[in-house]
Amino acid sequence: MTGPGKSEVFVGRTSLTGGEVHEVGRAPYRDPVGRYIQPSTAIASGGAIFINTDAPGLAVLRPEGCRAYGEAEGFPGKHSGDMEWLDGALYLSVGSGLARFDPERGTFRILASSLSVDGKGPLDGGGSYGIGSLLADPARRQLWFSVGADARRTDQGIWKYSPATERFERVYAVPSYMYVSNLWWSGDKIRFVADFGWQDLDPQGGASVEVAGYRRFERGNNRLQFAKYYAQSGDHILGLDGQLFTPDGQVSRYPSRHVWRSMTALAQGFLVHDSEDGLVLLQRRTTP
Repeated sequence: MTGPGKSEVFVGRTSLTGGEVHEVGRAPYRDPVGRYIQPSTAIASGGAIFINTDAPGLAVLRPEGCRAYGEAEGFPGKHSGDMEWLDGALYLSVGSGLARFDPERGTFRILASSLSVDGKGPLDGGGSYGIGSLLADPARRQLWFSVGADARRTDQGIWKYSPATERFERVYAVPSYMYVSNLWWSGDKIRFVADFGWQDLDPQGGASVEVAGYRRFERGNNRLQFAKYYAQSGDHILGLDGQLFTPDGQVSRYPSRHVWRSMTALAQGFLVHDSEDGLVLLQRRTTP
């Protein structure tokens, strides 16, 4: 929703079967050119809704109201990328680094950054890099994330961070010319997207195998640069471009007339945020 010189994110709730939409709250939002290309992120945890509004950085929506965190409030950067909740804290990819937000104190802490001058951790200092997809691992109390960079760095791949020990470890390495992103859980494996196919990573040993049956897509696909471009429900993988991948090697396309901004996988299908139609439930077809 827009007004004179400002925009807002409307947050509402309704039943999946339809009915009246009840307003939960609103958060400030700045919609820069090309924002439709990278979907916004919103997650609900810890009694609040956290919204990556890109203006001024992070909005926290609670029953008593909304608070925006920008540079004046300690937000470590101009914008955030992906977000994940783990053990009472919110983790964010912020520019070239990783940050932790304490919702009780309202404070931020930089965990890793290419701008760091002390060089304490393996991802501190050096050339610029980007942290893409984040994935919480509550069972092991760890955070997984993907790192992409150019040839000036050698730390591209999938990493994990253990808050208890503050230790970073790269588990899966790739060359600088390859992308890895879109991490999600598929059973006890971490499924991710790479420009050499769909992969399953064993979080225990770090071995990766290509997922059989699904058709590959072209290398260098710029969709790989997005943190949450794909989602999986059952054995169906859906992209924000409407492409549906199934394990029989088939690819179909949902006939949407509008841009999809974000998507969440549900047990029975996908909940899609359509730029014109709002939230749309796409039921996954099952065979009797």
